[in-house]
Amino acid sequence: MMARPRTNKDWWPNQLDLSVLHQHSPLSNPMGEDFNYAEEFKTLDLDALKRDLIEVMTTSKDWWPADYG
Repeated sequence: MMARPRTNKDWWPNQLDLSVLHQHSPLSNPMGEDFNYAEEFKTLDLDALKRDLIEVMTTSKDWWPADYG
């Protein structure tokens, strides 16, 4: 009788099912099939976004020091 090779499931029987993390899986898309990333990106105000990011990175908080610029 020939023994079968051991699989990951043999070594770790209680492992997490990570199949939902597979790229392009409908299970991992919270936006739905009708969401168009490129069209939504075009609606961003990039200048305002840049200003907001600079403000966040240069304004210190008690719980997070600013370390940019």
